[in-house]
Amino acid sequence: MKTQNLLYDENLPESYLKRLDEILPVHEVHKVKFQSGTKQAWGEETVILLCLNDEQVAEVLPRIQEKNWVAGFLPHPQGPKTRKEFGVDSDPEKAFKHIQETTRTVKTDALYCNDRLVLSSIIIGDALSMPQESFERNIWLRIINVFRLIGKLTVIKHHKYKITGKDPDFKEINTSALGIVVVERMNALLLTKKLEGNTFINDGFLNALILSPTSVFEMLGFVFRSLIPGLEHLSKLPKFIGSVKTRQLTIETEEVISFLIDGIELNTKLIEMEVQPAAIEIIPGRHLKLPENKKTGKKSYQIHALPKSRAADYLATRSLPLIKRAATEDFKDLFVVLRQNAQTTNSYLIMMTLSTLLATFGLYANSTPVVIGAMILAPLIAPIVSISMALVRQDTELLFKSSKTLLFGTVLALLATAFFALIIPIKIPTPEIEARTAPTLLDLGVAFISGIAAAYTHAREELAKSLAGIAIAVALVPPLAVAGVGIGWFDFSIFFGGFILYLTNLTGIFISAGLTFILLGFAPFKIARKGLIITLIMLVPISVPLSFGFSKMYREAMITRSLERVEIENHKIRDLNIRVGSPTVVSLRIVSDRNITEGEIDGIKQVFEERLGKEIELEVVTAIRR
Repeated sequence: MKTQNLLYDENLPESYLKRLDEILPVHEVHKVKFQSGTKQAWGEETVILLCLNDEQVAEVLPRIQEKNWVAGFLPHPQGPKTRKEFGVDSDPEKAFKHIQETTRTVKTDALYCNDRLVLSSIIIGDALSMPQESFERNIWLRIINVFRLIGKLTVIKHHKYKITGKDPDFKEINTSALGIVVVERMNALLLTKKLEGNTFINDGFLNALILSPTSVFEMLGFVFRSLIPGLEHLSKLPKFIGSVKTRQLTIETEEVISFLIDGIELNTKLIEMEVQPAAIEIIPGRHLKLPENKKTGKKSYQIHALPKSRAADYLATRSLPLIKRAATEDFKDLFVVLRQNAQTTNSYLIMMTLSTLLATFGLYANSTPVVIGAMILAPLIAPIVSISMALVRQDTELLFKSSKTLLFGTVLALLATAFFALIIPIKIPTPEIEARTAPTLLDLGVAFISGIAAAYTHAREELAKSLAGIAIAVALVPPLAVAGVGIGWFDFSIFFGGFILYLTNLTGIFISAGLTFILLGFAPFKIARKGLIITLIMLVPISVPLSFGFSKMYREAMITRSLERVEIENHKIRDLNIRVGSPTVVSLRIVSDRNITEGEIDGIKQVFEERLGKEIELEVVTAIRR
């Protein structure tokens, strides 16, 4: 039986010290007060029971390693990291009983950072890198911490790091990041507990997490996870967090940077970390998870998404941008797509004709599903987005090609629809047609949002499947088909209404897609300014009829709301419809249990005129209820 010695903190509460006296056998365990800087001289066959705070444990363990002693742990009120790292029971009596009953010892790794033993974690750079374990149980502390971090997001920026390792296959990493967190086990971090099963205290590896968000929005999503129960524990790391699992790392910075070892702040330009495998023999706590076999994982490097070269330089020289800035590879892929979309191909012209004719059939048949099908088929959104990029980038070649494609598609659609309207004898506007002859500012809002979605979808390849939904939302082909019907019928009001709605959609997309490309970093504002001015000039004449249309819609809504409150004895008003004009026309359906006389209708008209304060023209349809 090895000799047992208790090294304890003399600053423990008196009640805690008395409880230790009750638990520990007087003659079998030798008690010694801890004194910082003092080196104990016990024999080789010694078990050291530690009842110390985290900082004291970190000071003593290297001595235990040096002398090949065995360490056991009793819980200390200020030793949460020790309890977590070694699976120590929070009850000192249970912890001591486990030490006496177990016959198993484990050789655990020792992680050193700049010659200091690390119990829990190393946090390099900005301390907001990971929500910490102390916030796990108190939701209010979590909320306060999250809002504190949000306040920092407007001023923080990346630091540049050079990361090297001794492994032959380790390639030097030059990147930028908000911070780097290094742990032995993933359970040291609140958000990575579900990854704990891949890390052990004796697997011979350290785990470095490199936090490199490229925008405030990207970081916000990560921070808010810590507030939502069930989502705060990651099952896999976000793309913007690089990970390195290895035995040794050296991290260099261009300027002195602060970092924390188990919460203790230090400052340096060079941080050296190394895991010494199987360095310290311990009696594992009863809550410590150990691997069932000797295969405890292998080194890995997940660093492909980290910013490099120009992107790293950009993030290290200014505050974190609101939205992710486009990387070089994003430019290449997007411009290849946009230049393809700018081509006037036979496929484009055929699909343009088919989608317009399909929309025309839907308009004539008053069939909403058919009209929606035409929206999905229409290829118009592609050259429009290309024009938006060409305007903000001042790319004359792209602007010319995409404008030519859009013009050919527009003219072809108008001619096809006009020819169809000429040969079909039906010339009665359906509700689907009438709905697209009175555009308002609301339609401009729809186009504006759709333009943002279209630009963002083109910039993010993984969102390409959303293009069909965007085509439905902005509805480019149906108003163009309505304009073509107006030409075929020689009806200027229908042509004007449909074509204004079409131009509204185009202008809204030009402006919002251009702004989106600027925010995503595809065009500097100095270059894009001229293109934005051109689109704003286009918006001015279009806004006039849109404003009139919105004003008319608003007046009709106010009149409808006013008349809906009118109560008529023995009659019920249904399907109230208002058409503002000279005079204003009020159409409605009256449901009654008997025939309505002309005098009663005149009375209803008089009530309405008194309510509105002006003369109206009343259209009444009666229905008898039996």
